[in-house]
Amino acid sequence: DFEVGQPEQAKAEILITGSGNVWRGVELRAIEIRATVADGMLQFPKFEILLKRGDIRVQGYADLTKGKGEVDYFSNADLEQFAAVGGRGTAGLKEFHGVQPPAISGVIGFDWKNTKGFFWQGRVEMGEFRVGKHVYRKLIFPWVTSGRRWMIQGFEIDGGNGKASLQLVFDGKAELKGSYRSDIDLEWLVPWLGDGAMPFMKSLELRANPRISAQITGAAMQMDLIRVEGRIEVQNLSYKGVEMQELAGNVLLAGGYRDWE
Repeated sequence: DFEVGQPEQAKAEILITGSGNVWRGVELRAIEIRATVADGMLQFPKFEILLKRGDIRVQGYADLTKGKGEVDYFSNADLEQFAAVGGRGTAGLKEFHGVQPPAISGVIGFDWKNTKGFFWQGRVEMGEFRVGKHVYRKLIFPWVTSGRRWMIQGFEIDGGNGKASLQLVFDGKAELKGSYRSDIDLEWLVPWLGDGAMPFMKSLELRANPRISAQITGAAMQMDLIRVEGRIEVQNLSYKGVEMQELAGNVLLAGGYRDWE
């Protein structure tokens, strides 16, 4: 029972189900969505998607009178399933193999009448996982965004004999800044570097974890507008069969330009 122009007076019970569907290569075994509309409230008591490995569960509401709402979600879906969803941006997921599925959770708030704002706080936490032959103890990836502005605060990978941490903030206009610190092996990073980096990585043999510190700046979330400047130090390595006791230098990556000194 809906009246156009007055959604706060609507009444409805909605049930949507499906099975055996595929979305961008992701197998959706079953979908069940239950929603009710009454007394100016749209509520989702059940929003469940069962995947081939894991599931996604959502609960939320929208206050049609006040013009705001909130959604909570949780998932234990195997991330490898989503490798093809976002092209190059998610391709690296196919190399992540967890002993247990990750815990993915978050809350999304929105207001379309007063502040007309949007808020999303999320977190991915994964226990022991493997990339190639390397095993890692833990991954934590938290973020907060208001749509245009966002922040990654506390990203961490624990490799047992080293760690990697990342802080990154974008003000929504023209300033990106952050830092990266690492004394962990680089295997976990290789899947995200693209095919162009593979020949270099295959010709490099690291027998000890490199130490990396870098500052990140930029004008937007575009690779040609991001500058990474830092220092790398590594011992006991070989490059194209040439043995080296130690290698240290400053590194600059900017707009597709790479420099080492």
